[in-house]
Amino acid sequence: MDFPDEVVSTGGFPGGHTIVARYRSSSPRDLPFALEARQESLYRNMLSTRVISAALSGQDASLVREYLLGSDGCVLSYTRSHTTLEEQLKKDLVPLNLVRANRLENRIERQIRKGELTPAEFVTRLGNAGVLRVVEGSQAWGIPRRIMGAFVAVQVEPLMIRNALADPAFTPIFTQQKDAVRYAHEHRRHGEYLQFGYVFKSKRNGRYMASLPLVRQSYRDFGQVFPHGLLPQDYGLEGFYLCASNEALAPVGDPLRQAFFFSQGISTPASALPCRG
Repeated sequence: MDFPDEVVSTGGFPGGHTIVARYRSSSPRDLPFALEARQESLYRNMLSTRVISAALSGQDASLVREYLLGSDGCVLSYTRSHTTLEEQLKKDLVPLNLVRANRLENRIERQIRKGELTPAEFVTRLGNAGVLRVVEGSQAWGIPRRIMGAFVAVQVEPLMIRNALADPAFTPIFTQQKDAVRYAHEHRRHGEYLQFGYVFKSKRNGRYMASLPLVRQSYRDFGQVFPHGLLPQDYGLEGFYLCASNEALAPVGDPLRQAFFFSQGISTPASALPCRG
């Protein structure tokens, strides 16, 4: 969306709108202190103590969420909880020099740089203080989920997932069902296994969205795809689609060589029958 020039020039935004979240990116950079390789990767791709310090000190009641687009491909979100644990974290993130007011100069950051606290321990504390989610996973962060308890970069092979910890990625909202499926098709990545996705229709306005292609043992078991097996709120299931794998199942000259899967896949598509597409 493009805002009117007169709004941009005054540093404002259109009437009737409220800022509810902010996002920022991280960039690979040399650190001025030493960390073990895994901790260094986590530090480079976490919501920094400076960002969290500013977020917890903000006065805007509607601005409660911070996002990070990590250089390793992760997407993180932190939502304020206004709990006692968060209030204590806020105190430990106050700038040590109130005159300079440099939010990176705080007690926790100093502990990390001195080797007294690891980035993983800070992440654990952050997850206990508020709602910290891995929206898009990475090597440093593991699979999408909410961080609760001691932080571990959980890595699980898609075929081994039995209880989903986070919703899958979805397409944008479309007025036509075929456009949602086309978007999913355009963003597929052919792999070793058959992939599938679901198509949903809004119960409120009749618009459509689809889950992006993924691999699971069974598309019939919603618990492998959605937390507690619950479908998106206010949406009805309209159908599903299949994405063939990259195994050759037809002769070189066959036009279906790159778009074919075994008929068994329709009944058990995520049994990972090695099919080509």
